[in-house]
Amino acid sequence: MPKYTFGEKRSENIEYVQLKNQIRKFQRHMDWKKIKKIRKQFQKMPSKDPNDPNFKRLYYIRYADDCAPRRQRTA
Repeated sequence: MPKYTFGEKRSENIEYVQLKNQIRKFQRHMDWKKIKKIRKQFQKMPSKDPNDPNFKRLYYIRYADDCAPRRQRTA
């Protein structure tokens, strides 16, 4: 395993979990206006913590044309 890859899975975003719990609470009380308002916030944030210090993955992409020789046209 590369040294830049560690951790099993990313931890959950605390704010996301709190909003999810609020939605459940308002569903029990049938307060649909508040649910709609919270869902807009909910959809704008990641469900997992993007800055989790215990999780890291290194991804790289190499395109085929990166190393292909190119001919220059002479006019």
